[in-house]
Amino acid sequence: MNDRAKNFIERKGHHIAFTTYGDKSDLPLVICHGLAANGTQFISDAEYFAQQGFYVIVPDLRGHGQSQLLVDPNLLEFSIPELASDVIAVLDHMGLDQVHFVGNSLGGVIGLQLMGEHSNRLATFASFGTAYALNSSPIAIWLLPRMLKLLGSRIVAAMGAKSTSDNPDVQAIVHKIYAESNLQVVARISAEIGKYDLIDNAIAFKKPLLMLRGAKDKTVNSELGPTLERMHALENFKLVEIENAGHCANLDAPDLVRSELLKHFAKA
Repeated sequence: MNDRAKNFIERKGHHIAFTTYGDKSDLPLVICHGLAANGTQFISDAEYFAQQGFYVIVPDLRGHGQSQLLVDPNLLEFSIPELASDVIAVLDHMGLDQVHFVGNSLGGVIGLQLMGEHSNRLATFASFGTAYALNSSPIAIWLLPRMLKLLGSRIVAAMGAKSTSDNPDVQAIVHKIYAESNLQVVARISAEIGKYDLIDNAIAFKKPLLMLRGAKDKTVNSELGPTLERMHALENFKLVEIENAGHCANLDAPDLVRSELLKHFAKA
């Protein structure tokens, strides 16, 4: 039974949307998108994993996709802990105690945040396009949100799609998703995620950890040094290189990404 349903909850001035796929009696799996994206990035993956016996939950992060802002964005918070709390609110609403978690980019950062106070809610963790720590300069943190506002949605979407993948078909998908983003929200969150360190959360997490690294990821690979330096020796951590994949590896190499994830989930 692979039913698909759109759901909503309200939390702190946000209308949080999430889509479920499959039968609720199956193994729960959360797949979380990155900054400026939305859950449509994972429709094919969610349908696939539902067919493999998973109950898949795909949220639209606050201010993304169909998750609407109920008040002025300037009155709302967009920190990593608040984004993670939205995911916990969804799990609580659905009555799900523990889930497999997969995150792309910001989605992976949210999963790492959950490993702090909510590690018991995660059965496994996998990410792609995610550094476990980021240490951008104060100037870069100050400049990026302003540059986004200056460039505008059309240019940001075009540049983002171009940097995400070398595949024209994938670029078209990403461009459409990014063009739908709320640039004010993207700017607010970008200011929050320029500097963080969640490596200790990952080290303390004793369950299976998987990093899928797109070999052509121009956005994150140069930032992975501190993460890999501290994680590579851990027995529960696995790094898999995905050739010919960029920042959204699930779109560039869906079969390989799904295969690696299934092997990863089986370790739980």
